Amino acid sequence: MKKTLLTLTLSASLVISGIGSAAQAGPQNKDNTAMFVGLAALAALGVALNQKKQKEEDAREQRKDDARRAAERERQRQMAREQARQAELDRQRYQEQERYRHAERQRHEELERQRQIARQRAEDQQRRYSSHEPLRGHDVIKPPRYQQQFNGNPPLPQQCLEVVNASRGDQVMYRMNCLAQNGINLRELPGECIRTVQHEYRARKVTGYDPRCLTKNGVDLARR
Repeated sequence: MKKTLLTLTLSASLVISGIGSAAQAGPQNKDNTAMFVGLAALAALGVALNQKKQKEEDAREQRKDDARRAAERERQRQMAREQARQAELDRQRYQEQERYRHAERQRHEELERQRQIARQRAEDQQRRYSSHEPLRGHDVIKPPRYQQQFNGNPPLPQQCLEVVNASRGDQVMYRMNCLAQNGINLRELPGECIRTVQHEYRARKVTGYDPRCLTKNGVDLARR
């Protein structure tokens, strides 16, 4: 485009120079003068058209640059919005995790507190069973209608007494497998004292002997 403009400018300069020379030559060169004038007009028109075309091309390039800059600004805005959205999601996820951890800590603390209460209650009951202390309220054990001695077994070991978190509340029982491992002959224990409960937090059932029932049937429980 620049080369074309330069060519037209030089052509116009030459034509104008020729017109000046022809004007000095005299009347016989009027035809040549008219020709040079026409050529000069054409050259000037070409220069004007070329300048207009150049301006239009510059305007198109400017519009393209403006469009590219606008697209880049929009891309930056979208990236900033996406980063802000991701940051908000991360913040919400962190808060949810914190709430879950806090709830889990509270749940475990409550479970531990309930276990301690149940363990203390079981120890108190075991101490009363073993020492034949009088119990109060709903813990009062009525005298058995008969006493059946299970002389083949030693006193039941304290470590086999377990507090089970059952679905219907804490249950105190002697675990069967623990008794067997400690040399207790399960055949000599009263079958009517066997209890099976569903564990509240585990998908399993626990089977053992009810210490209250064992005491009623004359089974010697271990002393502390």
